[in-house]
Amino acid sequence: MMAVAADGRGSEPRILIVVARERRDLYDYLEHHLADVDDIKIVLDRRMARRDPPGGGERRGREDTTDELQQRGFVIIHLL
Repeated sequence: MMAVAADGRGSEPRILIVVARERRDLYDYLEHHLADVDDIKIVLDRRMARRDPPGGGERRGREDTTDELQQRGFVIIHLL
């Protein structure tokens, strides 16, 4: 459920939870239990493994995010 701002437009989530693709059970659990929390959006990781990222170098935070996804099965990202 998305919050509605005073002007009638939907507000953006403040927290993004990215769940590892192989953890569909965790994704379903979080979707079910956090469905009514307006500030949180839950998504499955859609990234594909690459040897050479575009732009010639590692994107900031990608390695840390990948490690956290592998270890925990999810990553919490605070959006501005």
